[in-house]
Amino acid sequence: MNTMSSYFFTPHILKPTRITHHSATLIDNIFFNSLNYHTISGNLITDISDHLPNFLIIDKLSSLPNKFCIYKRDYSLLNETDLINEMTFVNWEDIFQDSSDVNHIFDSFYSTVTSIINKHTPLRKLSKREIKFRSKPWITHAIKNSIKTKN
Repeated sequence: MNTMSSYFFTPHILKPTRITHHSATLIDNIFFNSLNYHTISGNLITDISDHLPNFLIIDKLSSLPNKFCIYKRDYSLLNETDLINEMTFVNWEDIFQDSSDVNHIFDSFYSTVTSIINKHTPLRKLSKREIKFRSKPWITHAIKNSIKTKN
């Protein structure tokens, strides 16, 4: 699931696809990874086989919504040594002994780590063009160059 979602693939079949008298399992899947399309999906109820047929209807969006944003970390200026040093010099005992409330301790830990990570690898908003190309991971730099040459 992590690998699929890292390429923006999301599952579109969410209900069981094989139903018997003693179990219901979701074993038939449809994954789709384009942000340029609106989709409707589901299972058809029929007794043709022991698996329900699934469907995915794809409707191309003319454009992304204006307020649609995706962010990614900018690793271009990352100095791993500085990041590790800063993490090493955090006084973790103060963070973990600050309170007896586990939620408060986690919040302190999370905010400390997040601020250090944000300092060394800040989030950057992707342009609509970058979002479009990220939704199609099979388009490599070589293919992009071939498209430029063709155009």
